[in-house]
Amino acid sequence: MTQNKLRRHIEQNEFEDIYDKHKLWLKTNGEDGQQADFSNLELTRIRFDREYLNLHKAIFFRANLKDCVIRYANFEEANFEEADLTSIDLISSNLACSNLRNAILINADLRKVNFAGTNLEGADLEGADLSNSFMCKMTKYRTYLDALGIEEENVKYMYMLMDPEIRVPCYNDEIIDFEKITPKIYPRRAYTFTTLRFANLRGANLTSVDLSFAYLYNANLENANLSDCNLYRTNFHRAILRNAILQNSNTCETIFRFADLEGANMDEVFEEVTSNQNPTYVMWEDEDEESLENSHMEKVYEQSIAFEPKFREMMGGSVNEF
Repeated sequence: MTQNKLRRHIEQNEFEDIYDKHKLWLKTNGEDGQQADFSNLELTRIRFDREYLNLHKAIFFRANLKDCVIRYANFEEANFEEADLTSIDLISSNLACSNLRNAILINADLRKVNFAGTNLEGADLEGADLSNSFMCKMTKYRTYLDALGIEEENVKYMYMLMDPEIRVPCYNDEIIDFEKITPKIYPRRAYTFTTLRFANLRGANLTSVDLSFAYLYNANLENANLSDCNLYRTNFHRAILRNAILQNSNTCETIFRFADLEGANMDEVFEEVTSNQNPTYVMWEDEDEESLENSHMEKVYEQSIAFEPKFREMMGGSVNEF
């Protein structure tokens, strides 16, 4: 978590100067201006009251944004690792693919926030309100398929790379190569998932959140409200769900392996496969802790019997080449 150390206070005029340079940096693809870096700074005096705040790829490493109000802002791919975001108001902001590893978000207002592909590993979200936020979302995916002339219903998927949150699209048993369109696009970014491994969500409000495919290994969700959630293929392996509320949630193929469900309210849960979230190859339901930590890819090989010959051919026989 955030280390206790003196941070330098930043005033409004200095923030505006950094922000102007950052906007130019974004506009020129890094050729001019400068990437915003607020690492180890106190930002509690800053007014973020503007119509649109674009801090895409900004750095807030160990910064203090406690009690700040920053609504409808764009923080896609920003770095908030170990930052103090206690009681922050980020309603309707975009944090897709951002890094919030070990960040403090106690009692934060995160309603309608886009967390697709965000790394929340070890984050402290105790008492936070994440209702109606987004955890799983396609990113420019349909556009890429259209450019390749591929119908979405003909695409199959695989999990790989020793990381069950990554899934790679395949067409006619071949991995789709998005680099044919632009070198900036990679298969692992075709579909974004959220990592909440070891996160503290004790007492958090996750009402109506789409957590499909989210990875909550060893997360603490004691007394959390997960009612009306989409938990399709959500991984709660070894998670703590004591006295959690899962009422009226979709638990189709949800993974509760070794999870603590003592006192959990699972009234009227149902199982429904959603039309846009039905991958053909899902190979992580039966993993044990050893395979998860040490040899997940080898176990994937063993489980993917139908696809194994073609898969090995595409991978060149090595798990490290992809």
